[in-house]
Amino acid sequence: MPTIRQVLAVIRADETLGPNRKAFLIDQIGTYALKAQNQLDSKPKKIRAVKTGTQLLTLEQWEAARGKELHFTDFKDWIFKTGLIEFQVRLMIEEFRAEMQAKGKQYANFKMAFQTYLTKGYLSKKFRECLAERHETVIHTRGINL
Repeated sequence: MPTIRQVLAVIRADETLGPNRKAFLIDQIGTYALKAQNQLDSKPKKIRAVKTGTQLLTLEQWEAARGKELHFTDFKDWIFKTGLIEFQVRLMIEEFRAEMQAKGKQYANFKMAFQTYLTKGYLSKKFRECLAERHETVIHTRGINL
């Protein structure tokens, strides 16, 4: 496979291309070569639990260390305090567990991670949709438009 420099040399030497077309091709190849180099140079960001000093675990490892699965009973006080529907929270916990297992995400505390996911709207239902009482103001207008 030819290198980028070899391709650019062939383009510059080609007599069938006009000067505008040569400049365009050289510019595009240079742009994409730079993007490719940046992607190779960038290292994947590693998440670390620096502040707490605890290690990050997968959901399975975290549950094994606790001796029980992540369950809605872990959130009883939070559910009552925030006014959430218990059934909706159960559904969101199952969705959260499935996503964590599928992606192999690692956290130090999955209870706090679930609360963050629900409150920030990272799950299929938003926090407002899980509330027992919705306090929304709806204004209805009636009349005739002439």
